[in-house]
Amino acid sequence: MEQDKQVTRFEVILGALVIGVIGLVVVPMLRGSNIDGGARKAVVSAEIIARAALDYRLETGDWPPRDAGGGLDPTCLTGPGVAVAGQANMVGAMGSVESAPPWLNEIPLDPWYRPYRIHLVDDAGQPRLVVISSGPDGLYQTSSARLLTVVAAPEPVFGGDDQGFVLDMGEAR
Repeated sequence: MEQDKQVTRFEVILGALVIGVIGLVVVPMLRGSNIDGGARKAVVSAEIIARAALDYRLETGDWPPRDAGGGLDPTCLTGPGVAVAGQANMVGAMGSVESAPPWLNEIPLDPWYRPYRIHLVDDAGQPRLVVISSGPDGLYQTSSARLLTVVAAPEPVFGGDDQGFVLDMGEAR
């Protein structure tokens, strides 16, 4: 008696079950690496923004103007800038230039397509730039009050799933 060369229903079901189990194991690992990749990209973009803001400061003698929320407004980093003497700046104005080249071609959004927040934090007379992404959930969980704790730590730890970069002016030079 010859064996049938056809695939039985049992074999099809068994194959689908094996593929499903493999999918349950592999897909979460791939998603986890994507989140880690997004976090790394957020930190790199935050560093680029921080260094552009520092370049703006060095070329114009002043920090970018403040936005309505008290943070630095990054829009001046993309086009010719004019230094604005602001009383809110923690480091006094050093001079100004009429215009300067753009420091960024465009202001990057975080990997989750949301804007970064830029803060100038005075840590015992040492100004530091803090650029924060709200992370995958879109909620800023690093409060303004916590920023001093973030900049004082050897490794910055942001609240929740926030990602960011701290630029110490002493290290930037």
